Amino acid sequence: MRIKPYFTTKRIAYLAILVAINVAINCFDINMGSLKMTFSYIPCFIAGIFLGPVSGLIVGVLGDVLGMVIAPKGAWIPLITVSAGLIGLIPGLICMIKKLNIFVRIGISLVVVFVVCTAGLNTFALFQIMSRGRTFWVYLGGRIGPQAAVYAINAVIIFLLYPPLKKYVFKKEFA
Repeated sequence: MRIKPYFTTKRIAYLAILVAINVAINCFDINMGSLKMTFSYIPCFIAGIFLGPVSGLIVGVLGDVLGMVIAPKGAWIPLITVSAGLIGLIPGLICMIKKLNIFVRIGISLVVVFVVCTAGLNTFALFQIMSRGRTFWVYLGGRIGPQAAVYAINAVIIFLLYPPLKKYVFKKEFA
């Protein structure tokens, strides 16, 4: 019995494309005052959903690190990089549960990633740097509303991208 390798040429090519998209998205974000509109969740979710948890982790981490190297916007924060990796890992793990409908799995992934990564790790990492005498809960309260709006836009895009990507790009080989 021959074991199929995880990193096939096709998987590596998809990973490279998604990492490149993630780097480009990390370099070009939309700043609206204190709110940073970013779409970096999308390539991580796509990698996690279609290519698996390890691939999602790779796209998140490499996209964050390479985006920081190419277009730095301040100091590198390792906890943000961990969070970026988890944004791809969590959907990959949740989408492995085959008993649930794929849209339910994606919805659960979105909620878990928002709570763990966006409201949890990212907010804590930024709080450590920019708290200015406020408590964590005050900082979280001020950040959760705008981040929920950004996240909702990302969620809609992910739900809209899933059917055509499944049908035309990833077909049956990975998902």
